[in-house]
This record gives sequence, C-alpha cells and structure tokens, in this order.
Amino acid sequence: MRADPPATLATEYADLARAIGLPEARGTTKVDEQARAVRRWLESPASGRWLLVFDNAENPEVLKGYLPARHSGHVLITSRRAHWPGGVQPIEVPTLPRDKSVELLLGRSGQSDAAAAAALADALGDFPLALAQAAGYLAESGLALGDYLGLFREHRADLLRRGAPPDDSKVTVFATLDLAMRRIAAPEAEDLLGLIACLAPDAIPRTLLEQAFDPDGTREGAPPRQLRLADALAALGRYSLIKAGPQVIEAHRLVQAVAWDRMAPEVQARHAERAIMLLEAAFPRQSEDVRTWDACKALQPHADHATHLAERCRTAPATVGELLDRVGIFDENRARIRDAEARFRRALTRSSSRQQWEYL
Repeated sequence: MRADPPATLATEYADLARAIGLPEARGTTKVDEQARAVRRWLESPASGRWLLVFDNAENPEVLKGYLPARHSGHVLITSRRAHWPGGVQPIEVPTLPRDKSVELLLGRSGQSDAAAAAALADALGDFPLALAQAAGYLAESGLALGDYLGLFREHRADLLRRGAPPDDSKVTVFATLDLAMRRIAAPEAEDLLGLIACLAPDAIPRTLLEQAFDPDGTREGAPPRQLRLADALAALGRYSLIKAGPQVIEAHRLVQAVAWDRMAPEVQARHAERAIMLLEAAFPRQSEDVRTWDACKALQPHADHATHLAERCRTAPATVGELLDRVGIFDENRARIRDAEARFRRALTRSSSRQQWEYL
C-alpha cells in the first residue's frame, strides 16, 4: 500500500478489494466503502495469514483508518520517520556491509571490476538506495564502474538525481532525501543541517554545534543553547537525517551531499564560513601541546572538510589560513610531515583580503 501521498491509501485498498474478490468491489463504486470492507476482511479469521506493507508512510495519523485492530497477519511500515507511537517495533535499516555493496553493484550491473565497485561503494557510503540506483543506471547505460565513479566525483548532484529503469525514475537518492528535508518545517533545524553539511559525517561534537546558536540570554525568554540544539536535532532525527547521541552526532555522507547540493551558492558560502568560524574558535591554539591533541584529533576531520568547502566557495580566506596553520602544526608535531607541508602551503596562499581569491 503506497502511503505517500496519503490520499492514495483508499484507492490502494479499493484495488485490494478487487484483487481479493470482496463483494463490495462489485456492489459499490465508493472507494471509502471498499476500503472499509478490506479492513473488515483483514480483521476476520477468514483472511488467514498475510503481510500488509505500508510503503513510505510519514504520518501515523494517516494509517489509523486502515490498520486492522485485530488480525492473524503482519503489518510492515516503511518510513524515514524514526519514532512511532507505542505498539510499533522499529527496525533500523543500516548501510550494507562492504562485501554486500560490491556484490550488489557487480550483480546488477553485470560487470566484474571488484576494485572499482568497492571504490564506488565507498563513495556512496554503502547506502542501499544509492547502490541500487547506481547499479540500475550502469546496467541501462553500459557505463563502466570506474567511469561512473569518476563522473560521480565531478557531477554528484546530477547522478544522484538519475533513476534506474524509467518506472523508478522518481525513486532517486536526491528525490528521497530532498523530500525528507522539505518536511523538516523548523527553521533552526534546516539551518543546522546546512552547517552539518560542511562538517565530516562522523563524530560531530554536540559542543561544537551548540556554538552555532546565539549565546544564552541574548534574547529575553530564549531557551538555552543546549535545549535549542536538542530541538533542532529532534526535528532532523524525526526523518532519520541524522543520528544523535549524548556526545556526538552522525550524518550519512549522502545526506550531507544532498543538503549541500540543494542550496544556492550564496547559502553554501554562508554555511561554509560559519563552519570555519566555529572550528577556528574551537580548535586549540596550542596545537603543538600534547595535552590538546585529543581535542585536535576530534576536530581535524571537520576542519579538513570545512576548509575544502570554504576554499571552493572562496569565503573567509584569512580564517581558513589560520585554521589550516593550526592543523598543520598538529600534524608536524605528530611527525606527519607531508600532511603538515600540504596544509602550510594552502595556509600561505590565504590573505586577509577577499581580493586575494581573485589572484588565486
């Protein structure tokens, strides 16, 4: 039963009434009556054992008139919504193990380059829908796995919008995640997702994200930062866009990719600059001191991701240079000389003037 849009449910039940052969399928043309007849049949012992799937359901209220109250079958609800009322047992669908991702890509595409399949699976974050979409496109287009990977790195947004077979053209990674993001309906949560898109996907410190909110007490009656962050994360978690823990936040890289790609360039630049400012304030200034290394290690992946995006957007060059310099000192003191040199070279090209970007 397609549960989105909700208006299709009655029609789906009416179709089921005809498939089962219920009298109401012939005795009335009223869809609501046929739907009620299906529910009565599901609740009766005569229905036997069955599996009823509500696909892509977002609002528990919509299903109330369709869920059988008592039955001998099973009900499965697929949804991006993470939390449902009592009585529903949630089963999280995780990313695939790498060997299964490779098997899926090779099996559906009909190709044999396991190394290229593993590299593509890594780029897609082992996200099942993305893997199926890519494999279907490869089978339809005849494109080699390695060529698809190269195109994905350069034209990610375009490929995430491309479906596999024509009848599945709307079931794409971009369309699925974009729809979830459109349903957030909480400005601070939407703003937070833009910031999260500028950071590394794993182990994002809650304390870093808290600093994105106005300081406590700047607005009379405003909730504290910690509570505002919790509310924003709850709004994002409601549609499984992030996974929030007591200390750190996680976001799948494709969630970040779609969040980034759907933003206008000026909005991307604003979020990238904000991420740089937050990281520059948080990254220890004495990064050569071994006592700061735990904090440096936790923030380095986020600094790497944010500086690359800020350079691409040509924003906050002086702050980018300062942050790169501190991360470089951290690398140098851990004897990661090549990494340190690369960061120092990037830092040296930054200037306190925005006009420096034009020179570069």
